[in-house]
Amino acid sequence: MALIILLKGLTPIPYKIVTITSGFAGYNLLLFIALSIIARGMRFYFLAFLLHRYGPRARVIIEERLGFWVAVGAIARRSRTVRREDIELFTQLTGDRNPLHYDEEAARATRFGGIVVQGGVTTGLLNAVVAEDLPGPGSVFLHTDWSFRAPVRPGDTITAEVEVLEVRPDKPIATLRTTITNQDGTVVVDGTALVWTEALPARGRAGRRPGWSTM
Repeated sequence: MALIILLKGLTPIPYKIVTITSGFAGYNLLLFIALSIIARGMRFYFLAFLLHRYGPRARVIIEERLGFWVAVGAIARRSRTVRREDIELFTQLTGDRNPLHYDEEAARATRFGGIVVQGGVTTGLLNAVVAEDLPGPGSVFLHTDWSFRAPVRPGDTITAEVEVLEVRPDKPIATLRTTITNQDGTVVVDGTALVWTEALPARGRAGRRPGWSTM
């Protein structure tokens, strides 16, 4: 399985990508390194030997030295139960007092059949996944393309999931698949997002670091 590492600060070039593939034997590893050198003109550091030599400890070593662990195909998710208080808190933040969120009788007479929470309450869980888990601290949205498929109501338990689809080779930018489902497995939001992961100062082994991982 190929893993992509985002490097920063090791050379004058701001960001580098290193592809690490486990399970190489002899000539395959040499071929991989040779092709990578040709493809990137010696601009990448090759850390495949870490996986071969250190096995499960490779990720720890890479994180300690680089601070980023990026993998296409990595997935992270979070769940929470939506509360009626979330509607009120969102109104305090934004001023959104749509009757669909407050007037039970009016909302029941619409296609929604009852009170629904603001879309920002629902998609806010994606903010948490991106900022805390994948890619992690330092990550911000550059662009989002979301479709709202079904209403979310107070009392629903929603799960937000992101998957890394693509990583830019020249910048710390990734494309994510984003999905939110409810407790019944119904997709309520789906789409994609483009995120930038800003490098943060290292905070030691006990601190959180930005990055992706499938290990």
